Parts: sequence; C-alpha cells; structure tokens
Amino acid sequence: MTEQIVNLNVGGHRFATSRQTLTWIPDTFFTSLLSGRIPTVHDETNAIFIDRDPEMFRIILNYLRTKQIDLSGVSLVNLKHEAQYYGLGPLVKRLTLCEELDECACGDVLFNAYLPPPALPLNEGYSSPSPSFTRNNQKSSNSPGPHDAVSVPIPSQSRNLTEHTAMPAVEVVLNGSAFKASQQPRLLPSMEAKFQ
Repeated sequence: MTEQIVNLNVGGHRFATSRQTLTWIPDTFFTSLLSGRIPTVHDETNAIFIDRDPEMFRIILNYLRTKQIDLSGVSLVNLKHEAQYYGLGPLVKRLTLCEELDECACGDVLFNAYLPPPALPLNEGYSSPSPSFTRNNQKSSNSPGPHDAVSVPIPSQSRNLTEHTAMPAVEVVLNGSAFKASQQPRLLPSMEAKFQ
C-alpha cells in the first residue's frame, strides 16, 4: 500500500508530505481537513490552501515528521500560537514547558549551592585560576569556605536531579526565584514525571 501524498500551499509556499505525517496526532486541524470535516480551498495546482505563516508551518511540519523541534532563532510565542491553531497538543505542551522554564533548551537548570571546604587536602600542584570571594566580596583563601557561593551547572545530558545531593544548605534558583535551605524546591507538575 502506498502512502497518499498531500500537497499544501501554506501562505503561498508549497509543501508536500504524506497523509500519515499530518494525521499521526488524532483530532487536529489536519485530521479534520483531510477527513472533509473542514471545507478546503484549492489553488490553481489543486494543492490545499492554508492561509497561515509558512515559516512557522515549516517548523511544525518538521516536528510532525521527526517528533523533534529546533527552537533556535524561533519566536516561541508565535510557534505556540500556530501549534494551538493546528490543535497539536503534544507540541503545545512541549512549548508551554519551554516557556515555564524560560529556556530554549527545555530543561537545563542552574543550581547555586554553598559547599563546605574539602575534607581532604588538595593536590599540592593545584592552583585556583582566581581567588574565591566571601559573601561580602572580600578576598579569602583559594579554597572555598563554608559560606562561599559556588554556581554548579548541571550538564544538559544529565537529567538526574538526585545526583550529588550530599551538599549542605542547597539553594536552588528557578526563573529567578530562590528556594532557601528550609524550603523544598518544587518541580513544575509537567516536570515531575520526567525526573522521577
């Protein structure tokens, strides 16, 4: 059985894709369009005309093809608006998460922690590239003290938030909101299942 090719004219730009690519997400604009529930307008080449932004549609079509999305150089607000128009629930949820995290990488989190001085002596050949500073910006020794602030980024490849949790007095900063050591940081509901 051969796949049916669908020719589209979106905002004056031509696209060709398979029916399966457009309809793998149920109950969307595309399933309604291709089932005849939405009236269609055809251009002079008999392609289905959709009066929407062709650049945003190109990104959405690539998402429908690969289930991946590249947000570099894209207006998140405009893309989410188009995804809502087309009724693409999984893409809307993903873009909403990106907005909540205010990160295009969709998940990178920066932890700020107060680290105690090392229990073991440092290697004698080790020298710090710059002296550390106390909370009052006064010079201190080259090794961090019990109250020196240290920023520790978690790499994008590691999503296990339980790694390296033996640090006292952890302060987590999400979207500019700091959680004190007495408070427990709370994951967004959309992230809880992802990190458990």
